[in-house]
Amino acid sequence: MSDSMQEQADAWLNSQLLVMIEQAKRAVAAGRIKEGRNVVAALSDVVSKSTLPAVQFHYCGLKFQIALAEEKFKDAKDLATELLEDAYRWWALDPSDVADSAVADAHLSVGHAAMRLHAFKEARQCFAEALRIALHPRKPELIKLALESLALIELMKPGHGSNRAAALLLVREELIYQHGLPTEYSMGAIADARLPALLSSAESIAAARRVIEQTSPQLVPYYESALDRHGVYFNRPKPN
Repeated sequence: MSDSMQEQADAWLNSQLLVMIEQAKRAVAAGRIKEGRNVVAALSDVVSKSTLPAVQFHYCGLKFQIALAEEKFKDAKDLATELLEDAYRWWALDPSDVADSAVADAHLSVGHAAMRLHAFKEARQCFAEALRIALHPRKPELIKLALESLALIELMKPGHGSNRAAALLLVREELIYQHGLPTEYSMGAIADARLPALLSSAESIAAARRVIEQTSPQLVPYYESALDRHGVYFNRPKPN
């Protein structure tokens, strides 16, 4: 077989592998974990021979998703660490937006595994790094996921954590509105329960703005737009 024909065959095989892995991820997300495990077993040998970084990354991501679904959190943490290594190898070979997104997604995975193990400081650092990457250049879907993750960490803290979470969820809501992103009922319900208190006074508005500035100054325009959309003008000029 000529080199060009071999390349075409490899490209076709890799595309089929990615489709199968994606289908397995959807099955696991729907609760059909056994289907995902069957795919992991069936593809083990062929994936090990693939030279495409995306295949290695998404295959590891499938194994991570299964471990998380089975509540094997230590295994999930190890797989998330492997996933992050795969993502950085991918980026080193191909520093594209797709590989960049893979790195951010892997940081989120490490953070969620750490959170399940009650390693909250590590989880927060991972979510913050995912947000930083997602903002350069701007990737709205990943920014939304990072904000949701940071808000979950805040909700686990006693005291004023819920106020900080509300500020993050307000920006999340604005991202969804501006970019037409998909939303989840559970996160929307959490936001709906906390936003009225945040929007009720000049003091809470100012405190929330500080939270967003500390998280990332690049998120402040979303925060201001959210206040305008909610008709909140405490110590703020109304738009013309």
